[in-house]
Amino acid sequence: MSRASFGEREEVANFKVDRVMSASSSSLLYSFVAPGMAHIKWCGSRILRPSSRLCRRCGPSDSYSHLSMSSRTCMSSSSSTSSSARPKKHPNIAVVGGGFGGLFTALSLSQMPWSRLQKPQITLIDRNQQFVFLPLLYDLIAGEMDEWQVAPKFNDLLRGTGIRHYHSEFLGFDADKKTLSVEQAATRVIDTMPYDCLVFALGSNSTLSMVPGAQENALPIMSLRDALRIKERAQMLLADTAEAPAPVYVVGGNHSGVEIACTLADMLHPRRIPVKIVFPSEELLSTAREPNRTAAQQRLRELGVQVLSCTKVTEVMSDGVELQGMRGTETMPASIVIWSAGAMPASQPIRDSSSGNFDVEYNGRGQLRVPRTARLTEGVFALGDVAEMTDKFSRKPLKATAQVAMQQAECVAGNVFKELSSAPRNRMPKSNRLREFEYMDLGEMLYLGRRNATLASIAGVSVQGPAAHAARRAAYLARMPTNVQRALVGAAMISDPVFDALDAVQAGADVAKSASSRVRPSWDF
Repeated sequence: MSRASFGEREEVANFKVDRVMSASSSSLLYSFVAPGMAHIKWCGSRILRPSSRLCRRCGPSDSYSHLSMSSRTCMSSSSSTSSSARPKKHPNIAVVGGGFGGLFTALSLSQMPWSRLQKPQITLIDRNQQFVFLPLLYDLIAGEMDEWQVAPKFNDLLRGTGIRHYHSEFLGFDADKKTLSVEQAATRVIDTMPYDCLVFALGSNSTLSMVPGAQENALPIMSLRDALRIKERAQMLLADTAEAPAPVYVVGGNHSGVEIACTLADMLHPRRIPVKIVFPSEELLSTAREPNRTAAQQRLRELGVQVLSCTKVTEVMSDGVELQGMRGTETMPASIVIWSAGAMPASQPIRDSSSGNFDVEYNGRGQLRVPRTARLTEGVFALGDVAEMTDKFSRKPLKATAQVAMQQAECVAGNVFKELSSAPRNRMPKSNRLREFEYMDLGEMLYLGRRNATLASIAGVSVQGPAAHAARRAAYLARMPTNVQRALVGAAMISDPVFDALDAVQAGADVAKSASSRVRPSWDF
């Protein structure tokens, strides 16, 4: 190579582009700067310092032959460094679990600013075909909302988002091979799927297996199917002509237990069917805010619900329950037994398939202990009920609620995006490092029967009755997963009361017309 040509390269290295005027020099400018710009794009730093010919990855160099335009990376680095520095094209992201944490994570990932070559294939794996808005199951049982409003189909929610719903049950995964095993719900065929990033949002299961007979004879409230079964049994009790039906027992003095007890007591009130709520602790709603606890206790008294504290259910039979309390053990008849006594994380498939490269810690309940970034290991995240995460300020474990899962989803999606699209973590700019989750308490709401609720905010504001019921509906409407679902449910919420009022007016008019037709004037004097 001639000295004049080398001088032109030296001028380019010092960024004196204005001195390069000839066509050959322009060609040299492109061949030198283009790889450098690619290097800047992927690793976040300039290749050359103006006066020292220093590659920040390789160190000082006297020649530029180590830069390859075809690979657009520094060829002197090891292959492992090069592959980790360059994001993979169209990575496969598998989100296991279609509850609040899983669905909202998948939707947030689809809205991230992916480049055209980096846009991932997002797969949402869930054994159900419908997303269930769990806090509104009580409205469904009470007849205030329809099934499509509470449990829209995944295919409808994900239309136009690029997210694929895989109707299968998660069986396990292999962290070494980066594959996961699923069983198709329709055909029971076991498939193996590759992944580049895996998000666990498996949710919780009921604790029915902890008490003899509960799994066979009690009804949990963890899914749409459970809610429909409870509604059907309650309607059968209302239609039953028996003079003195057996009481309905609700096991659990938590938020869910109080909400379902109020729902059933309100429904069964016309037939005066007794409802009893049973729990082993001394205080009802021990973790609730004081205004909500007071309002709930008052509402239970209004509905005639009998509260049995310091009482355990030791067995559930087909027609009764065995209770153990201060008066000893006794067997009581029961027409329905509702089980809302807590939940356990659905982490068993993860625990069974963990390998050497996936060594994580579990707490006493079976939750995965995760940092506030939700990252368990490279390419694996966990959130929601299946993960124990401590609050950034109180340092206490966060509650397993829908509110926590929805907020975690946005944080996890952002961290997945950063991990798949950024440089190696030890070279990552501070602004691109994984964000720690900060929980924002938005208050607490309880459903207390038809057109009745209570809510308490962190600002100390508390509302009860129909006003709280309307505020609760509005809050949950704002948290619907998509704009289309939000618009459809909002329109139904507005129109349903109007049509109900028109139906009531029409029914009143029909009754009045029928009564007037039966009255005949008398002309006898």
